[in-house]
Amino acid sequence: MAWNVGTGEPTTLWSNLLVITGSQAATTLVVAVLFASRFKAITSTIGIDAAIGIHRVLGSAAVLFIFIHLFAVVADYPFNAWLIDIFQAPARAVAGTSALIILLLMVFFANEEKQQYEMWRWVHRASALAVFAFIAWHIIGLDQLINSVPWLILFSTLAVSVLALIVSRWVRARRHPRFLVSNIYPESATASTVCLRPLTHSFEFSAGQFAWVRLTKSPWSEDHPFTICSSEYDSIVRITFRHLGDWTQGPMAELRPGRIVRLDGPHGAMSLSHIPQDRSLALIAVGVGMTPVMSILRTLADEEDTRNIAVFVSPQEDLFTVELMELRKRLLNMEIYPIVNRPITRTSFRQSIEEPSEWFYLVCGPPSMVIDCKAALMDLFVPESRILTEQFEII
Repeated sequence: MAWNVGTGEPTTLWSNLLVITGSQAATTLVVAVLFASRFKAITSTIGIDAAIGIHRVLGSAAVLFIFIHLFAVVADYPFNAWLIDIFQAPARAVAGTSALIILLLMVFFANEEKQQYEMWRWVHRASALAVFAFIAWHIIGLDQLINSVPWLILFSTLAVSVLALIVSRWVRARRHPRFLVSNIYPESATASTVCLRPLTHSFEFSAGQFAWVRLTKSPWSEDHPFTICSSEYDSIVRITFRHLGDWTQGPMAELRPGRIVRLDGPHGAMSLSHIPQDRSLALIAVGVGMTPVMSILRTLADEEDTRNIAVFVSPQEDLFTVELMELRKRLLNMEIYPIVNRPITRTSFRQSIEEPSEWFYLVCGPPSMVIDCKAALMDLFVPESRILTEQFEII
C-alpha cells in the first residue's frame, strides 16, 4: 500500500513505515496528555491510577514509535544516518532528535521517586510542551506531509487538540469551586482534619473519591490530591492529612479558619457508586488510606446500611480508632480485623471472610501493599472487577 506523503515520488516499505510511525507517535502523545488532564469522565470511570498508568504506557509507546521511525529513516536510505548527528544535521532533524531525547528523560524520571514533586511536575509539563514544539518544528521543516491535505488535516487536528487541552485545563482551574476553612483540628499526633464549607454550591461526591486542593486563586499555583473523608450527607467537606511532606507541614499546616481554598474534583473510581448495594464489602487500608474508608463507613452509617462489612486495618494505626468503634455500633454487621501479616497473603482473608469470591473489595494504601493485597485476593478467585484500588502515592 502506498501512502501519499506529498512529494509525488514513489514510496517504499520503509518510507511508508516512517510516515506511519512518525504520525502515530504524535497522535499517541496527544492521547497521553488527554489521560493526564484530570477529566472527571475519565478519572471517575477508570480511576486516577489507571489514567496515569495509561498516560505512562502511551508515553513509552510514543518513544518506541519514534525509535522505529528513526530506524525506517536509515533503512530507507542508509546515507540518512548522518541526520542523527545533532552537530551536523539540519534543524528539522535536530528537532526530531531533541524530541526523542526529552521524551526518554521524561519516561525515565516518571518512574523515579519524586522528592521535589512540585518542581518535577513543572519540569514535566515544560518538557511536554518542548516535545510538541520540536515535533511541530520537525514536521514543518520537512515540508512534505503538510503539502498533502489529509496529512495537513491530521496534524492541524493534533495541534488544535493540544491547545484545546491546555486551555481547557486553565479554564476549569479558574472555575473550581471555592470553600471556606471553617475548622481545623488534630486527629492524632501526626494528622489533622480540615473542615471546608462550600461557598458557591453544594459539593457532590461519592464516598471514597478525592480532590486536588489549591490554596490560592491562581490556576498555576501548587495543588495536591487529598481524599475526602466526610460522609456524602455532610454539608461540610472534611479532608484529613498526615504532616509528612513539605506541603503538608508547610502551607497545609498553616491553614486557619476563614481562609479560602479551591477543590478540583471529585475524582476517583474507588467509590461506593461502583459497588452494588446488595454486595458484602471489605475495606482494606493502611496509613492515610484510612481516609476513603472513613468516608465510606460514615456514609453507610448515615444510610443505616445492613450489609456485611469487614474492615482490615493495621493494629498500630492511630487514625480514627475511636470513631471506628463508634461506627461499629451503628453498622450492626460490621467487623474489624487486624492486618498482621506483611506482605498480605490469601490467609489474611480466608480466616475472616466466608466465600471471599462473593465480596467486593476496596484496597487503599502504599503501592506495594495494594499490589500484594490484589494478588492475594485474586489467589482466592476474587474477580478483578470486584477489587477497587487506590495507591497513595504522589503522581
